[in-house]
Amino acid sequence: MIWTRFLSITLFALTTARAQDQQCPPGNELRGDECQPCYPGGFSAGGSDPCQVCPGGSISADFGASSCTQCPANTYANYDGASCSDCPEYTTSDPGTAGPQQCRATNCPPGAVGVGSQCFGCDAGTYASGTYPGVCLFCEPGQQANEARTGCETCQAGTYSEIGAFCVACEAGYTSEDGASECMLAPSGSFSRRDQTLMRVGACTRSQTACMVGQEKWECIDTLTDLQSCGGCWTDGSGVDCTLLDHPDMSDGMQIACVDGRCQEELILTT
Repeated sequence: MIWTRFLSITLFALTTARAQDQQCPPGNELRGDECQPCYPGGFSAGGSDPCQVCPGGSISADFGASSCTQCPANTYANYDGASCSDCPEYTTSDPGTAGPQQCRATNCPPGAVGVGSQCFGCDAGTYASGTYPGVCLFCEPGQQANEARTGCETCQAGTYSEIGAFCVACEAGYTSEDGASECMLAPSGSFSRRDQTLMRVGACTRSQTACMVGQEKWECIDTLTDLQSCGGCWTDGSGVDCTLLDHPDMSDGMQIACVDGRCQEELILTT
């Protein structure tokens, strides 16, 4: 019994000493009584050192690696440590990036900003500026963000923008110049916006007349059904818009109306 125990202890000691004395080449580790190569994603300096997992941001793609290679810029190391992958679209990274969450959104498309590893499009009324990365901005009063949300454009005459988000049409009886942050009461006898929708001059139907609004926009007027417009527009054409005239001697019960193609005073019947 004592002899058997002594023999077991002796054999264990000899085996341990043999294992400690056996040195493996770089890229290998001792498994049992033999040196075996490290798997991809691991490395070993050799000797009695075991294989270790490559540190974050570096890889070993082959068996038997003695060291790991750092992933290049704009890539990241996969979790298996055996390969590098490109960062997601519009993102970049420094050499040795450990995962996709560390790729930074710095090359977002126009009209979008980067937050962390993702790009987000700016909301309507705001725009993306390279001066303030990661933030969508409002324009200055009298402007609005362009359709691409990459910059600002000036509000045209007849519209205004109070906080720099959207250009809004002035109400009837009010007007504005280009780049206005508010509308002003239209002077007597001057042009003021009507309620019709602003259109391009070529967009009016055959039964409508294109009447200039401001400098580059038009509104479509049906002069046959619009009783306050006599054959044309105040700002363009031969007709007269009776709603724009102010009669200084007009008393209660009177109004300016379109009669036989001319602006005339009319009695208003009251009960």
